Amino acid sequence: MIYGTNPAGFADMVDARTLTPERADGCEREMRQAARAWLRLLLPYLAKGYERYGKEAQRFLDGKGWVGPGNRS
Repeated sequence: MIYGTNPAGFADMVDARTLTPERADGCEREMRQAARAWLRLLLPYLAKGYERYGKEAQRFLDGKGWVGPGNRS
């Protein structure tokens, strides 16, 4: 899953054959699926004050990306 968070940053995993290119191809998608699943599970239980992240969380769950630091589109 770590590869899926930043394929360019972890490209050495494929180069070193720690991760096969075939397996690496689906890692970004699998990481998004796992992150969405955790977010769906945890969102109702966020502590007071975190409600302001509801819009960003909903965008992420809708597959439109995360609106956060460095990504304000």
